[in-house]
Amino acid sequence: MILEMAALSRLTGDPVFEQKAHRAMDRLWMIRHRTSDLMGTVINIHSGDWVRKDSGVGAGIDSYYEYCLKAYILLGDEKYLARFTRHYNAVMKYISRPPVMLAVHMHRPHLQSRNFMDALLAFWPGLQVLLGDVRPAVETHEMLYQVMQRHTFIPEAFTSDLQVLLVHLQLVTDVLFS
Repeated sequence: MILEMAALSRLTGDPVFEQKAHRAMDRLWMIRHRTSDLMGTVINIHSGDWVRKDSGVGAGIDSYYEYCLKAYILLGDEKYLARFTRHYNAVMKYISRPPVMLAVHMHRPHLQSRNFMDALLAFWPGLQVLLGDVRPAVETHEMLYQVMQRHTFIPEAFTSDLQVLLVHLQLVTDVLFS
């Protein structure tokens, strides 16, 4: 929540909110997988360990990537651009398989971790445009457009052949946490 906390600090004149948000972002950076530069999607808030080590651009990780780039744009802090660039290169290397976006294991990025995408990846093309990487943004946007054309909405989860993933919630939980 670096953007919100920075705004709060600047509006109240109390730097503590922004300082703590920077510390949280620094901690997330420290626990990335240093070989792949990928992030997991769920952290145990008590231990700081990754609970889910699958990495993608959708649910569980979307805001982190978005805030890395936007913290640079809005706050002017170069470290966030450097971090975003490292993550972006990793995403483009391991996760982006135009027109789809895979989910992989952060520690074994050549191994796909699930066979579906989720609706929260829809932010990614906009982030790519902010970065100036328009061609892959158009490719991913086109895939999302095709999903909408087929289903008149972007389903919470859909397969690489653009079919709605219809499964019982317990089954999804079992697959994600196995």
